[in-house]
Amino acid sequence: MNKISGRQRALYCRSEERSDEESRQALKLWSNSEYNLKVRSRTRRVRASRSFASPSGGCFAALRMTLAVMAGLILLLQSADIFSSNIWAAESSVDMPFPTGETITYDIKKFKFKVGEAALVFGGLVDFSGREALLITFTAKGFRFSDQERIYLDPETFYPIVIERDLNIFGLKEKIVEFYDTKYGKVRVVKTARGRQKEQIIQRGERFDNIYGFIYRYRQRGQFVKGENLELHLPTRDVSFKLDKKSKFMAAGQEFDAYYMSSVSKKYKVWFDSSQKKIPLMIDGAVGFGQTSMIMKEYDDNGKQ
Repeated sequence: MNKISGRQRALYCRSEERSDEESRQALKLWSNSEYNLKVRSRTRRVRASRSFASPSGGCFAALRMTLAVMAGLILLLQSADIFSSNIWAAESSVDMPFPTGETITYDIKKFKFKVGEAALVFGGLVDFSGREALLITFTAKGFRFSDQERIYLDPETFYPIVIERDLNIFGLKEKIVEFYDTKYGKVRVVKTARGRQKEQIIQRGERFDNIYGFIYRYRQRGQFVKGENLELHLPTRDVSFKLDKKSKFMAAGQEFDAYYMSSVSKKYKVWFDSSQKKIPLMIDGAVGFGQTSMIMKEYDDNGKQ
């Protein structure tokens, strides 16, 4: 066996001087780690590849100390990653009155006659082009009319990021994609119909909103106080809302205590359930064809009470 001088041993171990108690504690951490098998295997390879061995075992104690610290750091970093990935789920279950998978089905009525059906589905947090987004899916179907919108919202603000629409009006199919730039207050609209693509830029210096994003944001953060005023900037118009009153409202075969909100122009009207869920019971003016109302006929909270 090759002898190692005191000077060489000092070179190998000078940065790893530890007390016996520190070595025992580090060894305990190492042996209890779920990575011990990998670390031990790595240690055996180190032992096989190096011929220096100290009768006192000081260098191997130092090596075990280093590996233990590495294992501890790996566990710490993984724990931090797991914690950060679960932050949204924890906050969502507490802060949001609407669960992932919530589906609200509506009758579309015009002059009190049913002309179609619509649905709002809250898809929760999804990955959209490498970033987190909330997904709301809106569908509407009527006589020779269909509209499906996939609305991707910023998770913190509920303002739109991208909206994808598939329209079919009397057989004329259109695909519309709206790209929202909150920094510069503009939206780029790309429309494809009959094999042709058109692009339009709308910029008014305001952070643009979406009517359904606004409704869900208000469900989560609204004060629901009589007289509350809110400003809504849509790409085509500005809308001022006011919470007018609280009254009884019939929907889905039952009576609700409801908050009534309307725009100054009366184009948009929304009735919200007064419970914690703040369900939008009726929405006027949101469907694209004529003066129509969406009245809730069914509510499904995806099995979550």
